[in-house]
Amino acid sequence: VPEAEAAPPAEAGPKLDADALLAEVDGLSSDDLAALLGMGTPGLPEPGERVRGRVVRVGKDAIFVDIGAKAEAVLDRGELAELPAVGEMIEAHVVSAGDDGVRLARRLSGQLAADALAEAHEAGIPVEGTVESRNPGGFTVRIGGVRAFCPVSQIDRHPDADLDAYVGRTLRFKVLEMRDRDVVVSHRAVAEAEAEERAARFWSEVEEGQDLEGTVTNHQDYGIFVDLDGVRGLVPRREIAWDPDAPPPAVGSRVTVRVKQLDREAHRVTLSLRDPALDPWQEVGEGRRVHEGAWIEGTVTRIEPYGAFVRLAPGLEGMVHVSNLADARIGHPSEVVKLGEKVRVRVLSVDPERRRVELSLREGGEAEGPRGGGGRADTGSLGTMADLFAGLSLAGGGTPGKPAGRKGGKKKKRRR
Repeated sequence: VPEAEAAPPAEAGPKLDADALLAEVDGLSSDDLAALLGMGTPGLPEPGERVRGRVVRVGKDAIFVDIGAKAEAVLDRGELAELPAVGEMIEAHVVSAGDDGVRLARRLSGQLAADALAEAHEAGIPVEGTVESRNPGGFTVRIGGVRAFCPVSQIDRHPDADLDAYVGRTLRFKVLEMRDRDVVVSHRAVAEAEAEERAARFWSEVEEGQDLEGTVTNHQDYGIFVDLDGVRGLVPRREIAWDPDAPPPAVGSRVTVRVKQLDREAHRVTLSLRDPALDPWQEVGEGRRVHEGAWIEGTVTRIEPYGAFVRLAPGLEGMVHVSNLADARIGHPSEVVKLGEKVRVRVLSVDPERRRVELSLREGGEAEGPRGGGGRADTGSLGTMADLFAGLSLAGGGTPGKPAGRKGGKKKKRRR
């Protein structure tokens, strides 16, 4: 069998010239490079926005600036007292942006400012403005060379208690209305739109156990509500503080909360303000302040027909069952203790899983539990009537509970 013909050697592929490739990349414009990387072209800036860019060319009537948009921005040469050098960085406001290019101005004033605001109003685009002063109805906001009015209700989603704190701040505003020289703006509209975006991220990213910053927005009998930058969560009353008597934080205050439970489908989140490091149950257990057999001073916080509750520490309560309130039988716990009274109790048992502490006020003998096991520990009680007659000395030495017989046997019948 003739030997198989040797396969022809594989053709060598083209060699990659790294230096030439790098040189070609360096020659690409930002638009070309963005398209090459699949990033799309850079977007246009918004009217009224303040931008920063590099001077790429100085013409007879205009200065061309690279601001990272898909086209160079144009600034009127007369806007500058001194011409910038090519490569110098400058800042300016966007007057307009569209298919015909981007127009810049060092300061928005007069008709330029009005044109920029009109375009922003029509397109629903936010503009940047500085809060100049406050009056009884709202705020005066300077946007370029135009003064606008922002009502108090529109200054923020949850306005600060100190409204003067907004004066001097630069914020983004949405133009709500333009009528001749009257311009009404809202920062709240911008903040709420941003909050909706953050809320979408919240439900996709946040997990139980995370600590978050929020603002207290409302108080209710069952708890308080906290705004987490677009998502409203509930802090149940029991989760406000370890001490149940501690006041809740004021509406408008910033707080740190822990996510206790998330229901993504129903968009519900349960929060806690209680710091795990301050958990009073850290004082419970063998070798600690609260342990089985320990005598502790506490305060009576609640009285029920079945027993009394005693606070051993802020956020830590135990229960004294009615059978363990006194050595003698009682009808109601209020016969022994009063609300707010200081008492000395003994720890009978501790249940960390159910977070329950069983207590007793009894000084001696074996204390009974809540399910006493069929009778008191200090007497062999046979029932109410038996207790009533117990210890009576009955004539004739009869058996307790039975009438004693007469001496001499049965009484003879009298003959008539």
